[in-house]
Amino acid sequence: MTVGSWFNPNEFSASTRPILEVAGRLAAASAPDESYCVGARHVACALFCEHPAGQRIAEVASVNLGSLQQALRQLASCPQADGLPSDDADLLLRCTRAQRPSLGPKTVDDLALAIFEEPFGLRSVFEQHGLTLKVLSDALPEMQGNAAPI
Repeated sequence: MTVGSWFNPNEFSASTRPILEVAGRLAAASAPDESYCVGARHVACALFCEHPAGQRIAEVASVNLGSLQQALRQLASCPQADGLPSDDADLLLRCTRAQRPSLGPKTVDDLALAIFEEPFGLRSVFEQHGLTLKVLSDALPEMQGNAAPI
């Protein structure tokens, strides 16, 4: 798998594609061999550690960004993160599309909400650093009530 081949770029906004590309690089770097799968933990790290949108969300939500980034970098750097489900790129992409199914291309906001979905096991990591789903939803300006129910 090449780093950019795990998602269809036409489904995502120009500001969202770099997050997914970085997530692919993080997954590849954490894999001990050539086979790897991008997971929500890689996307979360890319969003909050490498992209200005994640930093903006953390600032608006009054989150301790430094400690959140440290936790996400640690999770993303392991071949398999302890305590988290296996990485599932297909499920992550489906969850992202489901945030606002009638709207496209998918945005950073859709991606941010998708990584909070229960199957990925990251919600508790975010909550430990003060970022709850409600706080996240309030910090996402594009949602304006259009997000999937919380």
